[in-house]
Amino acid sequence: MAHDRDEPGHNLRRWVSAVLALALLGGAVWVVLSNRGAVDSAFAHARRADPMLIALALILPACNFGLISLSFWALNNLYARVALKEMGALIASAWLLNYLPLRPGMIARLAYHKKRHGITIRQSMWVYVISTMLTGVAILLTLGIVLLLRTDERPLFVAIALFAPAMIALALALLASSRDQPGAARLLCVYALRHADLLIWVLRYAVVFAIIGVPLSPVEAVAIAIVSQIALLIPIAGNGLGLREWAIGLTAGLLPAFAGAAPTATGLAGDLVHRGFETVAALILGIPAILWLSRRITKKTDNPPSSLASESR
Repeated sequence: MAHDRDEPGHNLRRWVSAVLALALLGGAVWVVLSNRGAVDSAFAHARRADPMLIALALILPACNFGLISLSFWALNNLYARVALKEMGALIASAWLLNYLPLRPGMIARLAYHKKRHGITIRQSMWVYVISTMLTGVAILLTLGIVLLLRTDERPLFVAIALFAPAMIALALALLASSRDQPGAARLLCVYALRHADLLIWVLRYAVVFAIIGVPLSPVEAVAIAIVSQIALLIPIAGNGLGLREWAIGLTAGLLPAFAGAAPTATGLAGDLVHRGFETVAALILGIPAILWLSRRITKKTDNPPSSLASESR
């Protein structure tokens, strides 16, 4: 009953967060449109952008989806056997639905796990906490590596240095598995996935800002990606809507690549373009996922454990 009494206040906070997110997003659009120079330059470069960059801007968010699905699948299987295909559909549908007010995607995913797999809300929250902590470790290690690198370092060396923690984690996971330590092996594998997920974000920002004519150095792309990840952790709205754009816009003013006219407006414009590509990817993956899960729920078919295990492989 105490939970029921708290529910109105909880819903009010979520509505306030949603309104704030829309206000931030609207403010970002207004600032960009108010700076015609930044807008004209961004669109002029976008019209001439290499088609490969456009393709990457759509494909890379799907890569993030794959890595996140694998990491949540590995962690949720600590509590119940969840099919990999089912986990992917849940992540894709939640990704799309979280663009709506009140973050219904996350709520629906947790409810689905509880009803279908018997994973409690507490267990689902532990999965989220572990995942967030591993992302935090990835952010700290990546930041540390970037601070140790010279600004004129070769991109290939930077890439190898940034990927090194993920490769070391996978090697340690194999070692832990060979020593019959499945728990440690699982966490190390999930860390490698989360680290790779962060690096995909680095590539995304490098690609998107190249599209609008602002080439980033590897260090600058890492800095923007880290700020983006921190903004996503703040629970104002689903997918960091509004907050992420402003975080990138304000960070842009501190980076040499944006030196010149209207760095904040250019940063905002870049992340709004980024948001557009991301939303297209979410629609392409999320709509079929929602339809598939809806049919699955309607049929109320429960696969036997052996079927789930084989499907997970």
